[in-house]
Amino acid sequence: MCGLPSTRGGDPSTWHSRENWQSVCWGYYDEDDDADWVNCDYENGPDLRRIEVGEVGLRQGGVLDIHETLFGRINPPPSDDADAVLAYRRKLVATVLLLFSAVGLVYEVACTDEERDITPYPFLLEGLSDSWVARGVRAACGFQLSGDAEAARRGQEERIREAAHQDYDYDD
Repeated sequence: MCGLPSTRGGDPSTWHSRENWQSVCWGYYDEDDDADWVNCDYENGPDLRRIEVGEVGLRQGGVLDIHETLFGRINPPPSDDADAVLAYRRKLVATVLLLFSAVGLVYEVACTDEERDITPYPFLLEGLSDSWVARGVRAACGFQLSGDAEAARRGQEERIREAAHQDYDYDD
């Protein structure tokens, strides 16, 4: 099993929340149905398929708390002021992205339908085409884009198709 001794035992989906820690985002590649990380080789890496399991654990109240701690209080804009709503969204997203950058992830999250999510290269998760991290950041900031629900559905289908493969060839 790969991992630090303190993370051994228990489901990987709980590793990030031990000792009362709250995760901003977590994820891992699921090797097989029992989620054991087997065939770990530190030179070549674990033998994993791209079946992503993860979640953006941050919720809107948490984003607001973090923003207030770092930058001061932020008041919601009037819903009829589109420019103010967009500026508010951008401030909340920037708050989450600051946390990502603290661990070396430079990530761009779209705040309008005209913008695109840009994942860091190389990013260990989002090996498939699904930008679930960006959707989770938007949800934590209290909004979604018009295509997010459909993208989530397609991402789930892609993970199901990937899970059907017995082996994954990293050279493809």
